[in-house]
Amino acid sequence: MPTLSKKNGIFEYEYRIIRPDKQIRWLHSKSMPVVNDKGEIIRRVGLARDITRQKESQEATNLLAEMLDVALTQSQCMIIQVPSLLIKTFEFMGTPVKNL
Repeated sequence: MPTLSKKNGIFEYEYRIIRPDKQIRWLHSKSMPVVNDKGEIIRRVGLARDITRQKESQEATNLLAEMLDVALTQSQCMIIQVPSLLIKTFEFMGTPVKNL
């Protein structure tokens, strides 16, 4: 989803494009007004920068963070369940040897 930020007449955009070869690229564009002596905007100047690698890195980082969160959540559940499993295991083992 494109984001738009406007501050002091400066516009910043992040957006995707699909190239003729069907490759998806992410761009970050920034433009600012050029004014005349009267303070009137006569044109805008700016630049666009390819941020595809940044977006891919961020997506990979988010995926790893989500996987880690799932792993930690599952391991906490397993740790919580271990004591009750151990108790049940000892109950099935029978009378302690020292009482025989």
